[in-house]
Amino acid sequence: MSRLARGLLDDPTLAEDVVQHAFVSALENPPHSRRLLPAWLHRVVRNRAIDEGRMESRRRERERAAARQRSETEQDVERQLDVQQRCFDAVRSLREPYRTAIVLRFYEGLPPRKIARRLDVPVKTINSRITRGLAFLRETLDRTEPPSGEGNWRLALVPIATSSPWRALPAARATLEGVAAMNAKHIAIALVTAICLVGVWRGLVWSESETQTTIVADSPEDAETKDGLDREPPPDSDSDTVRQVLDTSQPIAAEHGALTITARWASDGTPASEVGIIVLAKNDPDQARNQMRIVTDSSGRAHLTRVFAGSVSIESDFGGSTSGTVRAGTDNDIRFEIPVGLPVTGRVEDAQGAPVAGAGIWLTSRRADWLGGRVVTTTGLDGTFHLKSVQPLESLGACADGFAPSRLVDLERVDTSSHPVEIRLVLDREGCGVFGRVTGPDGTPIDGAVVAIGRSREITERLLDSTKEERWTPRVLHTDRAGTFSCNSLAPGPIRVTIRADGYAIWSSSKVCAAGDTVSFEAVLARGGRVYGRVTDANGSPVAGARIGVLRAPFTGIAVEHGPWARFDSNPFPRPTTESAADGRYELNWLPNGELHVYASKGSRIWHEEKDAFEGSAEHTLWIDEGASRAWNPSLSLGRMIRGHVAHADGRTMDGAWLVLARPESKDAMPRYTVTDDHGEFRFPLCDDTPYRLEVSGGEENPFRGSLERVYPDAAPVTLTLQSTKPTKPSTGTMRARIDDRGGRLERADALRALVLSEENVFHEVAVEGDHLHAELPAGRHRLHVYSFETPIYISDLFEIEADAEHDLGTIETGRPGSVRVNCVGAKPTDGRAYLVRADGRFGADLTWTGEWFEADNVSPGKYTIQASGTDVFAYRQPIEVAAGALSTFDVEFTTARRVRLSITIDETVQSWKKLHIRVRDADDRTCWELAQPYLAGLRNPYVQSVTLPLGGGTLEARLDGGASCGQEYSIDASTDPGQRISVTVR
Repeated sequence: MSRLARGLLDDPTLAEDVVQHAFVSALENPPHSRRLLPAWLHRVVRNRAIDEGRMESRRRERERAAARQRSETEQDVERQLDVQQRCFDAVRSLREPYRTAIVLRFYEGLPPRKIARRLDVPVKTINSRITRGLAFLRETLDRTEPPSGEGNWRLALVPIATSSPWRALPAARATLEGVAAMNAKHIAIALVTAICLVGVWRGLVWSESETQTTIVADSPEDAETKDGLDREPPPDSDSDTVRQVLDTSQPIAAEHGALTITARWASDGTPASEVGIIVLAKNDPDQARNQMRIVTDSSGRAHLTRVFAGSVSIESDFGGSTSGTVRAGTDNDIRFEIPVGLPVTGRVEDAQGAPVAGAGIWLTSRRADWLGGRVVTTTGLDGTFHLKSVQPLESLGACADGFAPSRLVDLERVDTSSHPVEIRLVLDREGCGVFGRVTGPDGTPIDGAVVAIGRSREITERLLDSTKEERWTPRVLHTDRAGTFSCNSLAPGPIRVTIRADGYAIWSSSKVCAAGDTVSFEAVLARGGRVYGRVTDANGSPVAGARIGVLRAPFTGIAVEHGPWARFDSNPFPRPTTESAADGRYELNWLPNGELHVYASKGSRIWHEEKDAFEGSAEHTLWIDEGASRAWNPSLSLGRMIRGHVAHADGRTMDGAWLVLARPESKDAMPRYTVTDDHGEFRFPLCDDTPYRLEVSGGEENPFRGSLERVYPDAAPVTLTLQSTKPTKPSTGTMRARIDDRGGRLERADALRALVLSEENVFHEVAVEGDHLHAELPAGRHRLHVYSFETPIYISDLFEIEADAEHDLGTIETGRPGSVRVNCVGAKPTDGRAYLVRADGRFGADLTWTGEWFEADNVSPGKYTIQASGTDVFAYRQPIEVAAGALSTFDVEFTTARRVRLSITIDETVQSWKKLHIRVRDADDRTCWELAQPYLAGLRNPYVQSVTLPLGGGTLEARLDGGASCGQEYSIDASTDPGQRISVTVR
């Protein structure tokens, strides 16, 4: 411990104090396990040493500032302020447009590209104005220099113009604190000039012009392509015509305004202090950076100095949302009321039941990205906490140094009838840590970079009641002045770190961390690149509101049409995206270097729901060097198109008909979907010059299904006629049942859920009223499934529903449940999944992975088969039997495996089928995996399924219920690439 402390601190005495502090902490609040003590002491010493180092650095800085302050006389300060006043007057005396450029560049700290966007002039023009403005300032100050030279304006600004901009204000404050006799005028002058003239001093003394972004021209071949790259002069053109029009001194409306949000609790009207507020500026063209997060102060206020003018939406960590308008160039106030929720009190404990002090209480939200859940309070010495108002749809968790995060407690699953709602959070697993340092390309630490630890994962929708199951979202930190960050309360396993900072491209890396260990990251951020241009339509007219974005990998034209920007991404931060202005101009900043795929589109069509009419798209691939710029002027086009209309046999148009478009020749192409509009018409834009297969279905009211082969784009409109003159409504009957929960299977009184599954695997909703169930079902054979939330507690035998008749299943009595624990033998999964399958092939129960074993409670007694796998491990199916009222423990052997993809192609000669049966057997004829896939409209051909299989050889078999079948041998070893395909064709 002493060596570690001395390695982190220059002062041996201070290092020994740090070690003593660690041992005292171990005596007062030891870790929950003795074997964790060495790692625990290591983390305490490291964290304490870092804190002491920072405090010592600040102390020395204060002493140096105080020494400088004492050495200055009042006469020196007065002379310095006089010179600063002259500098400030010189800035005010500048003529336009140079004064505005200087103030925006050095007072507001805007880079030239943002100034150009605000003033709607080229970047080269802004750079020219700044250079000329600095030259005029230097000439004015030199001309007014006193003969004695005592007021030299270069030297007068040195004390406040330190090496980093954030030091300017503290330095000025230190100077002012030592001069109590100064009047208010001098203080005001010093504060203004301390902030504003730091950058001016650098520009004047060092004659440093703004670093120019390298403009990398595209090749002549690219300039002639159809996508319109560099077809017209780029927006940064510095021609005489452009300069004459844009360099006028007409007033330019500001794009930003200030915003103050006053938050209060709706329950009692008191100020909502220390509450996270998220603000979305909807009109900001930089849609990757238009979201801001700020925390309210003790009076419930949160203030933002720069918010893009226009409509804004606001929400908080504790729920609620509102909207408002920010007017440009003014201060705006919006009142925000946090809706009434549940008062929650709880306690955080370790595995032995001891309280955990200082644990962070995590509150989930409806978001999965970096603006998702947050720590909203911490526990006291007794491990307890209290939250004033929590929305009942959310979940709560706990995190603390040395522990992995707790399991989330869903407020939908606990008794909320009494207030406050009481919950218990348990930290029962050892955690791991991460430490990192973030620098720029030149090694300079980056202060305030946003660090997201973890991936964004979608909040899954529950099968039965459409409620949401929350998950831990990325942990968000910010780097300090040294560019460092750390977190010691993470779950062992893969650790993904993603970092974002203004002016730089997003950085991301992953490492695996074991329990009790700490992994380190050295992040060197690259300067972000830029893509700019003007969006036009096929006629050359500018297109406003077109969306432009970049990706590392290409995607298909259908993704552009269906709105690719809304697709889920595991990156916590949004993709670089912007919208074109009224004149079609756009600018994408802070892009990664290397090969990028750029897309532009206007409007979208998401599945069958019309949102905005799709007006076309364009795409291009380009290369961006670090910090460089590229011009791209996309011309939107609908491309080649397949269109037509659908009608009944009697000539009536059919709206809402379902159409599927696929390319039989391409095994990797994703089918495209659409529905007919009110006039029975449809269209598929952005088609390739290849033949397609077009399939149409009338939906539930008209089950007819037909298809056309070899349909070509840009041909005559297609007319599809469904051979049915009148939709027929299926005959129905009624099912009723009552649940008597004698076995105590329901987790709560309102936990009862049910559905009916027909013999054809079609789901039907069941109405629940208290303990009574009823449903309107089509005639045929069905099976009733009863759940406690989504845990199955009863599955009936098949029963018959007759038309216009009622079938009463009577009273269904639940029995005592059992519990299951599955121990892993051999290879241990890091992220496994296991579940139970009933003897009749129906789903039985999900097993939860604890990091050591799989477990499940509230399992119906009976015979099951365990199915378990992970990304790199495999277990053969194993029969078990669960006993009522007891814990059944089983051992399952896991072996090393590989994740592969099964690809089953249905040959065109196969006309019709209802179900595809897939089975994988190993060399010993043991079943590794099997599935029965029913036919669905638009089922991808080939049908691709990712599975985990053990190493060795085997056979993939596929057959259709009509009799066609095929088989293919395969071999998998340790060198097999993840995702390798095993392909067969059913003929």
